[in-house]
Amino acid sequence: MLKKGIVLTAVLLVTSLGAPQAQSLWLDKKVRHSIAGEVFFPKFRDIDSPNAEIMTLFVTGSIALSDKVALVIEVPYIRNNFEIVTDYFEYGFLPYQLDISVNQFGNPYIGIAGKSVDESVLIEAGFRIPLTNDEFGLALAALSDVQRIDAYEPDHFVAKLLINVRKKVLSDFGLQIRTGPALWIRQSDFYYWQDKFEFLIHYAAGGFFERSGLAIGALVHGVVATDSKASFFGTGKSSINLIDVGANYDIGESQGKKLLRVGARASFPLGEEYTDIADVIFGFDVTLHKP
Repeated sequence: MLKKGIVLTAVLLVTSLGAPQAQSLWLDKKVRHSIAGEVFFPKFRDIDSPNAEIMTLFVTGSIALSDKVALVIEVPYIRNNFEIVTDYFEYGFLPYQLDISVNQFGNPYIGIAGKSVDESVLIEAGFRIPLTNDEFGLALAALSDVQRIDAYEPDHFVAKLLINVRKKVLSDFGLQIRTGPALWIRQSDFYYWQDKFEFLIHYAAGGFFERSGLAIGALVHGVVATDSKASFFGTGKSSINLIDVGANYDIGESQGKKLLRVGARASFPLGEEYTDIADVIFGFDVTLHKP
């Protein structure tokens, strides 16, 4: 989403507590055979349609290669059907109404996740294959989960290396930290105004309470471009920051292992530039483990 010189109106026009379920902050990170689904329902401003359908979906499969290493494959999907109505006085442009309809798959992710001996550290290394088309509405999908902002970016091959640290520090309370770089490589000259190579830094930090299968926590997270002239969503800002609050609960057990995890959370953009676009993003997830 690093499109220099694109104004906010252009965006309007085109419009997690565990850690190996692909790039999610909230899904369970145990190295086991599993399948997981996450669905997001962003609440965007200027959408004036009682029958609006705004949803992004991530389906993730994890295949344990050993007791510490897993192969992770993630497929994103977007379904956005709504109307956008702008106001002259708010955006400085003539009022208009635009119908948006986008139903397509995003850029799939393939990676390897490996845990440390004490399982407090998880390292994720992988890449996204650029398969999406440059259609209206994709920019808004990226705000559903900025940690996977590259899931809907066309024409960019993206490689990531992320380090997760999650550890209890006092009884049932713990801390979680995540950081790492992402390299974006433009594949063609169609987006000639963008740099051939772009570096982003992902980060997250927060705390959690965990007891009897229930985990409750909060995270501050975001993405920072190393190029200070970069502009996310045409805001003129080279970073995106949000705060998440949510909970997960483990259900069922076989041979001493949890079989099902369900969760819900809410994400709140930080900064007026992004609150002008979205108020809140609601997310729900479910993970099914092989016994």
